[in-house]
Amino acid sequence: MNTSFPFRIAIAAVAVVAITFVAQRATAVEALLLQDTYVDNGTTGGKPPPNGSNYGSGIDLRVFKGNGRIGRAFLKFSLATLPPGTLASDVSQARLRFWVNSNSTITGGITLSPVISSWDEYVLKDTLTGSLSFGAPKVTDLPVTSVNNFISIDVTDWVKAWLSGNLANEGIEIEASATTSTMNLAFDSKESNLTSHEPRLEVSLSRTGPAGPQGPPGAAGIAGASGPPGATGSTGPIGPAGSSGPPGPAGPAGLNGGIGPIGPIGPIGPIGPAGPAGPAGPAGPAAVWPIRVAPQGDLAMGEFTQGSPP
Repeated sequence: MNTSFPFRIAIAAVAVVAITFVAQRATAVEALLLQDTYVDNGTTGGKPPPNGSNYGSGIDLRVFKGNGRIGRAFLKFSLATLPPGTLASDVSQARLRFWVNSNSTITGGITLSPVISSWDEYVLKDTLTGSLSFGAPKVTDLPVTSVNNFISIDVTDWVKAWLSGNLANEGIEIEASATTSTMNLAFDSKESNLTSHEPRLEVSLSRTGPAGPQGPPGAAGIAGASGPPGATGSTGPIGPAGSSGPPGPAGPAGLNGGIGPIGPIGPIGPIGPAGPAGPAGPAGPAAVWPIRVAPQGDLAMGEFTQGSPP
């Protein structure tokens, strides 16, 4: 409200640098509250109509309902404080927290809606809210049951959608639930000088900061002992025999070798069996018998006949 817009941008820039420096250690990051105000649709006789008034510099954010009067609060946060490169998948949870201060008189249920068209806290009036557009989903019928206490609301889906670009980040509207007939709540604004409990949007991250460069490979470790050999697998089926290829052409005839040396004479073999008798020869001439032999030498022996008769 009384914080100038350029000064808030400077705060956001400083926050970005700080968050980047500590990104390695951060697990939750607080978004920056840029704008907050409320509008009143009521009219009061003899006084300026509230529906044409701007409350951008007020210390309270009022949400009320009753006797035809409706008050609605508007907040807008910057996500520039998140580490560079933060993705929707990095958000594990996001919670909106604000302080219900002692100016509240009647508690009840509230409904929150995402705003998707631009507005300015020093310009917005109830008469101008008809041109605003709202997204989905709404967070409806949240009970506010105590005063001088914080309330915390899960808005994880909205923050993820803001980061992914599926939902324009133009802030949040807070109003009395449709089921609440009478309510008068007051929350601390960022201009509050009593408790300084301005609205906060805390984003818990599962990964913080961009991944650093890969470090050098470490030294190779000692080789472990060889494990036992595994069991021999079963023999696979024998595949079908391939077809025979065509016969190759006959090679050229080789050269005739030289005559080898004459080997030694072998031993004389055994005498073979007698062959069969040959045919009888022709008869010779008839012998003359007896042959007389004249005595020779010792004549005393006389003559004798030689040989046997034929």
